Amino acid sequence: MVAVVVEAVAFFVVVAGYLCVSTTAAIDVPVCHCYLRTAFALSETVRQEGVRALWRGIGPILVGVIPARAVYFATYSKSKPLLAEWMGGEKPIVHLASAAVAGLTANTLTNPIWVVKTRMQVSECCCWTLGT
Repeated sequence: MVAVVVEAVAFFVVVAGYLCVSTTAAIDVPVCHCYLRTAFALSETVRQEGVRALWRGIGPILVGVIPARAVYFATYSKSKPLLAEWMGGEKPIVHLASAAVAGLTANTLTNPIWVVKTRMQVSECCCWTLGT
């Protein structure tokens, strides 16, 4: 569980360096902050919004990552013995095939979560992004 959270936070922080984040100024004029480098994005975010802002949006990411990892590891652990029996022992190809099956299954089953999350993030409505 800790690995899932660490992975999600690391992914969120690294990807944040390549995003163009739109916010609304005090006079309701859209302001665009384009961050081209991760270190610059981190320092500017902390300077302008505080350290707490680095974890803004982590909830929707965890809603997608936790089920995806649960499905992945469950599928991997169930498919590995079956593939090992079918392929005649636990060889490197068994691990590769199990990982491929697990990745395909996890991505297929959790794709709707990612679609909804992405649509919420790119929607025009800014009511939920500024306060949370």
